[in-house]
Amino acid sequence: MSPAPEIPVPTVAFYTRPGCHLCHDARLTLQRILEERAASGRRPCRVEERVIADDPAWERRYLDTIPVLAVDDQELPLATSGAAMRAFLASTLDAP
Repeated sequence: MSPAPEIPVPTVAFYTRPGCHLCHDARLTLQRILEERAASGRRPCRVEERVIADDPAWERRYLDTIPVLAVDDQELPLATSGAAMRAFLASTLDAP
């Protein structure tokens, strides 16, 4: 019998910039939500923090909407609400 194929761990991109207080608060909220998800046995993910100042295209695209969460082609701009972040992660990470 061959082993079951591994399910890839999705990446959540977290767009931010230094000195952004909303980003700082969102980072703490995201960490808390991910800890809750892990404790309840929900699908894990990897978080990749992306500083918009590192890429001119990111800066043009996200400057007015950071913090932004993104999974594949879906995005949550102004990710400052814990409820909205939970709903976004559930819809993008827990979908079949």
